[in-house]
Amino acid sequence: MDRPVRIGLVGDDDRRLLADLKALPRPLEVATFGSVFADTEALVAFRADLLLVRLDETTDLSELAGALRFLSSLCPKQALVLAGEASREVELAALRERTGASWLALPHTPLDLARAVDHALHGGDRPRSEVFLDLVHGIADEINNPLQFVLGYLQLLQLQLEGDQHQDARDHIAAALDGGQRIAATVERLVRIERAAAGARRHEPFDLRTALEAALLSSAAGRPQPSIVREPARGSFVVPGDAEILSPALNALAAATFEFEQHGGSVHFVLTRIDHAVRLRMALRGEAFADWHLPRTWEPYYLCRVLRGSTQGLAFFLVQTAIHAHRGQATARRLPDGTVAIDLELPRT
Repeated sequence: MDRPVRIGLVGDDDRRLLADLKALPRPLEVATFGSVFADTEALVAFRADLLLVRLDETTDLSELAGALRFLSSLCPKQALVLAGEASREVELAALRERTGASWLALPHTPLDLARAVDHALHGGDRPRSEVFLDLVHGIADEINNPLQFVLGYLQLLQLQLEGDQHQDARDHIAAALDGGQRIAATVERLVRIERAAAGARRHEPFDLRTALEAALLSSAAGRPQPSIVREPARGSFVVPGDAEILSPALNALAAATFEFEQHGGSVHFVLTRIDHAVRLRMALRGEAFADWHLPRTWEPYYLCRVLRGSTQGLAFFLVQTAIHAHRGQATARRLPDGTVAIDLELPRT
């Protein structure tokens, strides 16, 4: 099992923020500190993987920037998240840029916290998920209305063309309608991402093993299915979840699986009970994954860049958003043997 992630929480006593950090579905060691200025020595000794600094309006931002940059020079691998009132996001943008910090708007939701922690630990210099979500929302709105107009017009035209003399025209229209429906399916995937970003509305028993098997069977189209290892073999992999969010995400994961195999990759899954969570690992092996630049896996359309002709460009972004909607964590990393491990962790309680 991986060692616990060390998180240092600095600033005013915020018991809700502390409780939500401890509820993240991964091994954690959380320590609290009163101030970056007064507790520098203790912070260096703690060697946090992630420092979450809660700002108040009395903090001198210029002095704080200097203190954080000094601390970063002593702990260069330490990620940083600044937490402040949502109304101060623009005001604090310069500080975040100077320190390379991620952002958590307060008051927060568990979903906001999961995103911020994931981005700080694994996101590198890519934009925050919210930036991509705004893009998804805009694209869906721009496409959907004109698309529905075109589809409706084509269907009406198709009905008006009767008789054998119009067969070729009807065939062309049918082909255009088929293409339009594929575009509509893409818009629906965008809508699913938006729904997931809004957070889970239900927390009913959801069996990850059964749902994954069903998703793989649906996408297999008669092809051999990848193996699913269970640890323990007879364990329960039920989590509280919203099926309307998790099922489409697993379907997207399954569809991507068979595209990977078509490109010469090898894929298998491992379901593991860890502490208070269930981890679903998608293990990817083969030359097809040798040049993957992690953790960029989660960027929208990343699969389109690494797999030419992929129809699953939004798959991983949908999966990540669905996992975050359940206060879970989604990470992508390369193991020592070269395997790409995509780990999805969902809390069991």
